[in-house]
Amino acid sequence: KFSAALRAQLAWDFFSCITPSSIGGGPIVPAYIAKDSRVSLGDSSAIMLFAMLLDQIWFACAIVVVLLSTTSIDVIPDSLGNIGMLTLITYFLGYLAWIIIFAYGALKKPEVLSWVVRRVFMLPGLRRFSSKADSILQDLQERATILRSQRLAFFLNGFGLTLLAWASRYALVVLIVAASAPEIDYILAGLRSIVTMLGALVVPTPGGAGGAEGLFALLVGPLLPQALVSPAALIWRVLGYYVFLAAGAYLTLNSALRNHK
Repeated sequence: KFSAALRAQLAWDFFSCITPSSIGGGPIVPAYIAKDSRVSLGDSSAIMLFAMLLDQIWFACAIVVVLLSTTSIDVIPDSLGNIGMLTLITYFLGYLAWIIIFAYGALKKPEVLSWVVRRVFMLPGLRRFSSKADSILQDLQERATILRSQRLAFFLNGFGLTLLAWASRYALVVLIVAASAPEIDYILAGLRSIVTMLGALVVPTPGGAGGAEGLFALLVGPLLPQALVSPAALIWRVLGYYVFLAAGAYLTLNSALRNHK
């Protein structure tokens, strides 16, 4: 149902806001989906695995677009210097390698991901959950087999929806910049919004708080009048972060109260 899918997406956005960007809320959301939609944890984990895979595939495409664009467009501002540019490019290439490994594990060899998860649950304090993890991993491997059997149209539809979701996030930055500086280069603003959000993925604070604003100032700020950089960053975070934080908090609390009854 659309309403259940909407609640799941809002929950994902909410947990992404309260966990480090590198985690992104993905590991937590399956439990919410399982309770809210009354499906098995294995099914909800498979749903999230597919959604996360689509995100990673889009990030890979975005990284390639950004790297190719740097040859003709000043995607990375001169203010970052050669070291800053080298750092970003190295990060992009490393992240691209991780995406390839993740996609290979999810679609071709799910046992690779299972091996990693089993090693994690061998750590002290997590061993008591190992039997539950094994059950979920078995479900995931079965769902991965089903996933691999889907037609190309299934993946194209999912990727198209993922592209629209991320395009709306980039468009928010572009519209905020355009409202403050109407003569902007829209392509450059769009590319820098992509770099900003890719960079925010490794910020260790919940939802990238602090780091995302800093990246906005460094990458998008040069496109704006100096006096409007901070207000623009604030508007961006309110519309793209705090709105989802509030909506997700309400949704999660309401769900918890409903389940308690």
